[in-house]
Amino acid sequence: MSEILIARFKNKREADAATKLIKDRSTAPKLLRGSNLEDMLLGELITKAMKEKRSLPIKILKKQLGAQIKALKK
Repeated sequence: MSEILIARFKNKREADAATKLIKDRSTAPKLLRGSNLEDMLLGELITKAMKEKRSLPIKILKKQLGAQIKALKK
């Protein structure tokens, strides 16, 4: 998994400026906006799972999501 940056901004203009800076400096950035961290992590897991050639049970995705959320809270 790649590095994840989570940031909060006062307004959309500041967020857009930071996004532009990251896009200019990074080779393949993926911007996710949202107010719910779990939704963003779940979206990342779904994207990763869709690249798999086999199907993954929901139970495994829930377990991976729980592990990621737990790791971020440390």
